[in-house]
Amino acid sequence: MITTEALLGRLPRGVSGQQVRTALFQWAFNTRCRASAPDDIAVVLGWIRRQSPVMEVWEDPEVADDVLRALYHRLDDSVAAASSRMRHRQVLNVAMAYAVRRNILSANPLPTGLRSCPADHVTV
Repeated sequence: MITTEALLGRLPRGVSGQQVRTALFQWAFNTRCRASAPDDIAVVLGWIRRQSPVMEVWEDPEVADDVLRALYHRLDDSVAAASSRMRHRQVLNVAMAYAVRRNILSANPLPTGLRSCPADHVTV
C-alpha cells in the first residue's frame, strides 16, 4: 500500500491519504467487498485506477528511489524503524522479482549493495 501511495503522487483536492488507504485496504484489496464500494469510495478508487502508472515507470531509477524513500518513512514523515524498513523493502523486492520472472520487467529495478538506500539529503 505504501508503494501504491508513493506512485500515485499528489492527491486530488478534497481527498486525504487516509481516504486513499481506506479505499485500497477495505475495498480494492478485498475481493469480496470490491463490487459493493459506496459511491464516495468508488470515486476515490476510480481516481486511483486512472492515476496508477504502468510497470514501465520502474525503468526510471528515480521512481525506485522515491518509492524506497516512502517505504523508509512513517505517515508523519519520521523515519520508520529499521525492522519496518527491512520488511517493506523485502516485500517490494519479492514483487519486483515476481515481475521479472513473469517478463513484466526486464530486471529488478531496486538498487543493491552498499549504496542501496536512497539518500534523504544531497550535499552540494
